[in-house]
Amino acid sequence: GASRTMLFASYFRKYKQWVLANAVKTTTEYGGAGGIRKKQVLTLPTLPLYLNNRKVLLRKIDVLQEEVFAGETFYGNIGQDFITQFDELVMNFLNMSIQAW
Repeated sequence: GASRTMLFASYFRKYKQWVLANAVKTTTEYGGAGGIRKKQVLTLPTLPLYLNNRKVLLRKIDVLQEEVFAGETFYGNIGQDFITQFDELVMNFLNMSIQAW
């Protein structure tokens, strides 16, 4: 999976004021099976996320302002920067949920 967490346009639309107040414009490269792309993004210096009442502080999180593909609705991709903060992590793709210990 991804090494770093990345947030997509749906997250940006929902939290637009907060992102614009806290992020800086940068350019980043990202890619997958379709190749590598350079994209202007907003980078949050830190982002606190919570799972099972545990706070994880992520650093340098890119937020895309435009959709990667038409009709996208999810908020982003969880990366190894989040996953490796837990001793055990269970991803349930049937129920689209995550549990951690």
